[in-house]
Amino acid sequence: MENNYSIEIVDSNEKLINTIKKISKEDFVAVDIESNGLHRFKEQICLIQLAIPGAVFIVDPLQISEIAPLGKLLFDKDIEKIFHSPDHDLRSFDRDWNFQVRNIFDTSTAAAFLGSEKLGLSSILSEYLKIELSKSKSLQRSDWTLRPIPKEALQYAINDVLYLKNLRDLLLNELANLKRTHWVFEEFKFLERIKYIPKIIENPFLSIKGSKTLDIKSLTILSRLYEFRQNEAIRLNRPTFKIVHDNILIEISKNPEIDLTKIKDLGIYSRSNRRLKLIKAIKDAQNSTLLNISREELYPKRKTQKNMSDSQVLLFKNLKDWRLNLSKKLKLQPSLIWPLSNLKNICMNLDNFENEIEHEVVRKWQRKEFSDSLRHNLISQDVV
Repeated sequence: MENNYSIEIVDSNEKLINTIKKISKEDFVAVDIESNGLHRFKEQICLIQLAIPGAVFIVDPLQISEIAPLGKLLFDKDIEKIFHSPDHDLRSFDRDWNFQVRNIFDTSTAAAFLGSEKLGLSSILSEYLKIELSKSKSLQRSDWTLRPIPKEALQYAINDVLYLKNLRDLLLNELANLKRTHWVFEEFKFLERIKYIPKIIENPFLSIKGSKTLDIKSLTILSRLYEFRQNEAIRLNRPTFKIVHDNILIEISKNPEIDLTKIKDLGIYSRSNRRLKLIKAIKDAQNSTLLNISREELYPKRKTQKNMSDSQVLLFKNLKDWRLNLSKKLKLQPSLIWPLSNLKNICMNLDNFENEIEHEVVRKWQRKEFSDSLRHNLISQDVV
């Protein structure tokens, strides 16, 4: 397929319907997306790449008014969707169109269960298929909103799906040889649960690095400038870092009388005609009412977890060693062997061991493969 394939730009409702009909005859489809988060305030999917044997379809959702047929394809349990590291893709499908994806194969997860350490697509293709892809930083940062799509950017997008089916087949064969197929397919089922959850942060200006060093007056200015930047980002539809950087907001909040012409990298306010708007925002912030909130309320202390006793700390260390030794033996990352949070809970609730290992964070395959070993480890330490 890599050397002989057609490319079809799908930029109308009719073309999308015909494309879905073609793909629906297949058992597999490779999927990837390109979005514009580096260039727009409101991120959106700008391109969807779909590949079947002999054909790559470039779906342009910016030109299509009725995208629902794609959602039906993604939800179709009879067609396997091959992704590489689909977390962002799945959240984006849910965010933009409430699409849910079923029957997922993730080549990144599959490679991790074979012991691969570098899980980027280029690394995996090089390791397993001996294919070397040139990943240009400039192409990775492309503004996928722009049309027409440059030839080099289009090929970049195609390459993200072109080899996924061959990669999937090879990885699956290797997993079968190691008897780990059912491990990864359980992980794939968990991917189907991924949904977009918008971040709602109280006092979001406090997330800016350096804000905790400011007094209440400077914090008030920072809060007003943060709000000003958000409004500008929405108005211009640009990401906030392209309006003005966080460190500049901190610098101005500390010293609102600073000469803005002395500040390097003032973003869009480097131009004198735009700088006046920022100057007004700073003056308004200086004249605004101080935040009516104490520093304790601004920075609430995190709820501390129940402290572990000395014996529990020692047991936790031993269980981490158990996990590490097992991971080395199987050539897997320790996190794949057993969830660390669950090991900690076990240490703090030994009398409830059997219930703890049934927690939802522990996969069924992990319990089947490793619970006996974990239990024997605890018995050897005379704690259960």
